[in-house]
Amino acid sequence: MNAYDKDLEPQLPSVAERIATFQELSGRLGKERALWRYDPIVLSSDTPPAWHLDRLGAVGEALRGYTGRLTISFMDFYPKVQRRLAKVEESTGRRFYSAAEQGRERHDEVGELCRQIAALGRELGVPVVSCGEPINLASYGIPAGACIDAELIRRLRGGAGLAGRKDPNQRPECLCTASVDIGAYNTCSHGCVYCYASFSPAMIKANLSRHRLDSPCLVGEVPLPTWICGVRFPGPYRR
Repeated sequence: MNAYDKDLEPQLPSVAERIATFQELSGRLGKERALWRYDPIVLSSDTPPAWHLDRLGAVGEALRGYTGRLTISFMDFYPKVQRRLAKVEESTGRRFYSAAEQGRERHDEVGELCRQIAALGRELGVPVVSCGEPINLASYGIPAGACIDAELIRRLRGGAGLAGRKDPNQRPECLCTASVDIGAYNTCSHGCVYCYASFSPAMIKANLSRHRLDSPCLVGEVPLPTWICGVRFPGPYRR
């Protein structure tokens, strides 16, 4: 639940629509299961810390009482993301920069932003955690969190839940417990510039063309073995 302009989030519904959807889901599931992510924090000449605090405050006020947690992280400059950012810089004159850039001024700027985000969380009554951040934000009041949170799952299930083993396939900074991801890369057509899960519009278009409403898969269908117990089953599985 960010609030960027069309240069960064060209195909997303309006912020008002997304807030309304969040509120409806929270009403159905309970606020403990509706967790807000302000992710990623994109720092640029057009989106400095003061800009983020203003947007966070506005969205946070709309979600007051509808969410049990706020998770933040700063944008990662993957090569494919850098290529997209370069095009935005060229067309708009905007300059993007990393939260991990060296220099006292940048360090103080990021630290003060995090302190104020933590204070906003306290005002809203919502704990704030970070996601997969190589920067230690705990000293600013934002401890490291987990998106697939074994402790939260156990609490929501009345004591039953996951074993809590860290997922070995994630980055060292990631604290998520081992799980099976139900998502898939190159299946979102929103076109967000900062997205690490989208490689090219052509791949996304090809995947979306395979989407079937009656399939148990996000993309395509589940093929059955040619033979089961001596009986031949031609064609893919259809529910």
